[in-house]
Amino acid sequence: MRDVRRTESRLGKLYSVLSARERAKLIVRSLKEDTDEDPLVRKTMPSIQAEEFNYYIDLISGVNQRLSAMIAVVCQEAETIFQQVGWLTTLRVFETTRTEVESFLFIHAKEPITESEYAIRRGQAESEMMPLDELAELESEHWDDWRPDDLERTEQGWEVVSNAAWQRVKKERGVALRRLLREGVLQGKRTKRGLCIRADTFYGWRGEAVPVESEAGLRYEVVADSEGEYVERWRRDHQRLMSALGQFQAAAEAGENPVDEKGLAKRLADRIVAETQDSWRDLDACRQIIDEVADEFGGNDPCYPDLRRLLEGTMTKLEDLAAEGWPGSLKPFELPEPREADTERMRQLVVSEA
Repeated sequence: MRDVRRTESRLGKLYSVLSARERAKLIVRSLKEDTDEDPLVRKTMPSIQAEEFNYYIDLISGVNQRLSAMIAVVCQEAETIFQQVGWLTTLRVFETTRTEVESFLFIHAKEPITESEYAIRRGQAESEMMPLDELAELESEHWDDWRPDDLERTEQGWEVVSNAAWQRVKKERGVALRRLLREGVLQGKRTKRGLCIRADTFYGWRGEAVPVESEAGLRYEVVADSEGEYVERWRRDHQRLMSALGQFQAAAEAGENPVDEKGLAKRLADRIVAETQDSWRDLDACRQIIDEVADEFGGNDPCYPDLRRLLEGTMTKLEDLAAEGWPGSLKPFELPEPREADTERMRQLVVSEA
């Protein structure tokens, strides 16, 4: 017990010579280390230091309470900026790949259909009367015996069939189909659409099965009749997807433009830049004021560790966004210095009660 009293006596003598700022620095250390404050810091303080000591304590509270609340709000607002970057990326992806998505679906997707429904569709496809002109064009598309002088080069250097050669072969194939009709190889009749050929006889002559396609132009995946619920669900989902992809094209064809993809993306990008710059100004102003307070404590950081991590982490993310932009969505941009009004606003939060 006597040794404890001697130790306290020696510490009391040491603490009694501390300045008000040194006492405040010890308070900061205990707060940052989350340890109990040594009671001798205040107990040994002469009354003449009280006003100055309270000034430093108010600065600590100003940083870690009043300014901390502002930092938390700005950092939360900054998180919404990164959400907006995600929205912008989605817009850019949709803008640039909508056509590719539609093409992929058309080429690779298969629409499920029950066996009984497919049998009906196949019968309809086989008995369909197809205009001779369309079949002549189809024959031309599959024509392989082009002569060298049938080809020409585009400005891009591609070799394509000339229009004159295409029309010649189409006419020749039309003549050949008419001959096959007269010979009875093909079956057909005249309709309101002109001379038509029954599909199953045409494809049978070509040695091919009659193609059976869905209304959306997709190939079918034939499933058991027991899978009818799956078929209906697929069609509903497909319809929703195509409606979403086609709404902009439909609006354009109708002479309307309710949603301008590029304009919306530009406005969103401008908003991201502006909000990033605003958040940066506020946070950089906070950092400058914290540095000012640190100078009051001889360079010791007055921030709680969690507050410092939040501030620096958010500023780093904003800095990276401005320096690097976002691939395909946002170009790099400048971050401004805080204005005097910004730093003064943050300063008042710290010293208003000091």
